[in-house]
Amino acid sequence: ENEDLIAFGWPEDVWFHVDKHSSAHVYVRLPVGQTIDDLDEAVIEECCQLTKGNSIEGCKLSSVRVVFTPWANLKKTATMEAGQVSFHNNKKVQHRMINKNTKILNPLEKTKVW
Repeated sequence: ENEDLIAFGWPEDVWFHVDKHSSAHVYVRLPVGQTIDDLDEAVIEECCQLTKGNSIEGCKLSSVRVVFTPWANLKKTATMEAGQVSFHNNKKVQHRMINKNTKILNPLEKTKVW
């Protein structure tokens, strides 16, 4: 399913992932005309917490680096493994060091729909 998210994202999407570890791909879909620079810091923190919390390896670590970038900056080639991506322009990639914050993560996890 990560492959579909990578292939069929929208220009307004912002992609989040734990750097150098397997993790969920978390997306925020912005309103048309907005960019990554319009993202509120609280939304960035929530997405980073969800990304860390849903990483098999990252959730066990005290701190991880979460990277995020506009969907259009994701680069996928035929030689890459499933779920693997790189970037067209590394200058468009932002990152945050994230420690688990249960006050943010627990309420978000309760909204999960299966």
